[in-house]
Amino acid sequence: MTAKIKKLKAFDPAEYLDDPKAISAYLEEAFDTSDAKFIADAMGVVARASGMRLGGPPMLNPRSRHDFVTYGCAPALL
Repeated sequence: MTAKIKKLKAFDPAEYLDDPKAISAYLEEAFDTSDAKFIADAMGVVARASGMRLGGPPMLNPRSRHDFVTYGCAPALL
């Protein structure tokens, strides 16, 4: 017997943040880590889950926007 291995798609937490309670719990857990990079990533996930369009005149320029929502950035929390 050989089992076929299915190709897995990447997990996207934004797909599961479909109500305010889920979003609140997700952000609360992120802030509990005190990891600024993880918190910034969680905020980007919530923005994506909410359908927020990051861009346009009142928003950040593309490079700053990328740095803000990318986990690899090094934001500082005040």
